[in-house]
Amino acid sequence: MLAKQGFKVQSVRPHNSDIQKVADVIEIGKGWNIQKLAAVTSPLKLKAIKDIPLPILKRGDRLEWHHSRNGVYSVKSGYHLASKKQASNIPSKPGPSFQPGVKL
Repeated sequence: MLAKQGFKVQSVRPHNSDIQKVADVIEIGKGWNIQKLAAVTSPLKLKAIKDIPLPILKRGDRLEWHHSRNGVYSVKSGYHLASKKQASNIPSKPGPSFQPGVKL
């Protein structure tokens, strides 16, 4: 499975591609332009892109905080994310307090 980081498919644009923006591979009301994408990306990345849902109607861009259910940033959601990241960096077992070669 292709890893998506931050809801993005990581890819490098080929030199011979006329695709400059994501909008260049979206057909309003239809979805992704699969033919255009297939010409410049691997089948695995194409599947990952096809899995990204698109709105049916054209609308303006907006910022969304994907760490909350409603898409709006709050101190609570930021604190929850920071706590989760900090907890993942804590070793499961305490480490030794003795460090060889370190003088106190």
